[in-house]
Amino acid sequence: MEAYRLYSSLPRQTKHETVAEISLGALHRNYDLLLQAIRRTTPDVRPVCVVKADAYGHGAEVVSRALMEAGCDFFAVACLDEATALRSLLGPGPDILILGYTDPDCAAELAANNIIQAVISEEYMRRLACAAEAAGVVLRVHLKLDTGMNRLGLPAQTDKAIARAAEVAAELAASPHLRLEGMFTHFARADEGTCRENPPAGMSGEEYTANQFRRFMAVDSLLRERGINIPHRHVCNSAAALRYPEYRLEMVRLGIMLYGLLPSDEVSFPGLLPVMRLRSVVSHVYDLPPGATVGYGGCFVSDMPRKIAVIPVGYADGFLRAYTGGTIKIYHDNIAYPATVVGRVCMDQLTADITGTPCTTGDTAVLFGEEPGDLEELAHRAGTIGYESLCLISSRVPRYYV
Repeated sequence: MEAYRLYSSLPRQTKHETVAEISLGALHRNYDLLLQAIRRTTPDVRPVCVVKADAYGHGAEVVSRALMEAGCDFFAVACLDEATALRSLLGPGPDILILGYTDPDCAAELAANNIIQAVISEEYMRRLACAAEAAGVVLRVHLKLDTGMNRLGLPAQTDKAIARAAEVAAELAASPHLRLEGMFTHFARADEGTCRENPPAGMSGEEYTANQFRRFMAVDSLLRERGINIPHRHVCNSAAALRYPEYRLEMVRLGIMLYGLLPSDEVSFPGLLPVMRLRSVVSHVYDLPPGATVGYGGCFVSDMPRKIAVIPVGYADGFLRAYTGGTIKIYHDNIAYPATVVGRVCMDQLTADITGTPCTTGDTAVLFGEEPGDLEELAHRAGTIGYESLCLISSRVPRYYV
């Protein structure tokens, strides 16, 4: 694809041969496409851009600034360190929500940085309120409900639990030390279709998600009966935001799809572009005779004369051993040639079969990010998901923004 070929001629900006190129143009495009699709039927919905884990490995500093320039004014992170770093970077303007746990003893720091904290349990609510009172501050909070993820949140999966969740939420709303601004839950199976055989709990992903939404709205309805209207409700992650427009409420959380990946192979959204492109260089080329082996353990045995390329990228860079057998691309004279990773991926190097190609030393190797879906194929080979693959790209790989 021509749009990606532009990257192959980028000037070298680092002494490390393996570089993660981050396309801010692709990021803007993905954000705009997602927002257009969502606001077509829910024009007032507010996007929350999830930039936890260093923006899924892309570099939160640059990515969050770019998203703010694109119009985003609400960000979500995983922990206090991420939140305070983002606040220092972005200034006082945008809202920042911590989705996970923060030690209540950090109440003063939360308040000083105007950070919104998730309330993840009844016990945590009480500890946080006591800490806020001791610090002499009022904390902004969003209440999390556990409607079926079975991880964090007030239990809300039975009628009794739903009633109790509403009571606790009402107590929270009345707290002089905690200001309840939002309520949310997290869908466990919104990225699943309806045709999976033997689905968990005997329900399709669609049915399970509908149950989660029903439980969330049951708590909300009980609160409204008490005269408590929570202004910012959000249940949709990337997959749900597209698949279930009726669940969007006031806000949606956009995560993996901002970065050009799909939540699963059961979710379709044409037009997304990979934001990260991992590239390196061919450092050595040699001929491998029949019967010769490659790498540790000799797990690849040549069945014919083969041409092998060595590329200085390995699992220390985040290119996993389990990617062996996967396909990468090598550019020669601006033409991409597929190459299969053979032998075990080493800590700092890998070997690829380039038999029948003109590829040679000095050519650009693209490990992933050349086209939609190529990282997911590697991740599937490794028995994991693209989310993890992105987050594993290590700090020794420079991020180069284009």
